[in-house]
Amino acid sequence: FESFFRGFLRSKSLDVRSAIRSLSDPELNRAVEADFQEGLKRDVRKTPTVVVGSRVFVEQFSGEEITTELDRIVSLGGPTTHQQRSPDQKRR
Repeated sequence: FESFFRGFLRSKSLDVRSAIRSLSDPELNRAVEADFQEGLKRDVRKTPTVVVGSRVFVEQFSGEEITTELDRIVSLGGPTTHQQRSPDQKRR
């Protein structure tokens, strides 16, 4: 893994040492785990998954689809609280 990771970082002109150090950063690991747990709570099963309001976009979607949904939400006055999709809500 580390060899592949280093190659990937170099190909993107990223700081290899900093990225390797970040793998053992407890704060970063907690943030990743929290994000992972939030995904499980929201029933995320594939990546990429983007949740906009109550609409779930899975794997293949365009920036235009996301923008259209954001515009729709804004035109309705926007969400007033954090919305969480329940398992019975329709998926796209």
